[in-house]
Amino acid sequence: SSITKDFEVGAEGAHGIELVIPDPVQLRLRIVDRAGGFCLRDPVIHTGYNGIPLRNSTYYLRTTFDRESGLHTLLLPTGELTLRLRIEGYTQVEDTITIPPEGLQLTYALVPNIRIHPVYWDDDGQIAVSLLESKLTLRHLDGDGRLDMLYWNYFTVTEPGRYQVKIENIPFYPPLSAVIKVPQVGAVDVRFELADRR
Repeated sequence: SSITKDFEVGAEGAHGIELVIPDPVQLRLRIVDRAGGFCLRDPVIHTGYNGIPLRNSTYYLRTTFDRESGLHTLLLPTGELTLRLRIEGYTQVEDTITIPPEGLQLTYALVPNIRIHPVYWDDDGQIAVSLLESKLTLRHLDGDGRLDMLYWNYFTVTEPGRYQVKIENIPFYPPLSAVIKVPQVGAVDVRFELADRR
């Protein structure tokens, strides 16, 4: 919780203001593979106290890992925060938690994500396309799968099955649309044939 107090600062400075910042407490996280139960290391952790986690918040977090207990420990202020966990090869998790004054220990069981690497071809051969500069939309045709992460040359999804994929804003080419089949786990290259240049 927060308290707002109005005050004025004169030429001599401000007087009679007391600011109390409580000591940080421990947030202990056990992050495991859902199927195998083994501990996962080297998470990227972002936090945010007013909504979405900040991309650069990871730079301000000091995380220690205890191999014996499998716990990642962070020192954070008490209160409600949004936490985002990401580990290469796994679906990211976002959660809103409340850290009490005595600290908190949580376990997150992550599932592997599935990596799709689009390969683009036109009449002259393979070309490079940045997904970050294009517009990617997809719809899972077999359930509630969704886009997990987007990188310049690949994206990850949360569930296997068929996806309707549309990629727009490819320089010099019209939008492309295709249905792709995504395997249970791992990575897959998907070939996209681009129409004639505009």
